[in-house]
Amino acid sequence: MGINIDKYLINIIGNNFYQVLKNNPNLQPEIELYFESLNTSKYKNIILIENNIYSDNFTVIADGNIDFNNRLVFGEIFKLNNKRLKNIVKYKKPLSFQQDIKGFWQTYLYPILNNKNELIAILSIDFLLKILIK
Repeated sequence: MGINIDKYLINIIGNNFYQVLKNNPNLQPEIELYFESLNTSKYKNIILIENNIYSDNFTVIADGNIDFNNRLVFGEIFKLNNKRLKNIVKYKKPLSFQQDIKGFWQTYLYPILNNKNELIAILSIDFLLKILIK
């Protein structure tokens, strides 16, 4: 899934996601709508974040959460295990881990790289490990 998304984002935004979206706030809802459209019963919480090279923080670029009350906003500090995110920055390799949310959700972190193999952003997608039957 991540491979198609990164090419789409680079195609419409370029290589500096945060700066382009900060300078073009009209583009932010388009990216978030695209992420919303990817939400299914299996895929949730599709979030694009950027490593802030000037601090230890990661910044939200876009959030496709269909629940607007729980949606992160552009520029907000992304709160997740920093060690995992720092491994993505260091090794530029995808990473997944199981969450403690009833043991059924997995988070997949996918590094988005430019043509110079530099990290542009990280795509975070939560997906259901198994469908629950009621």
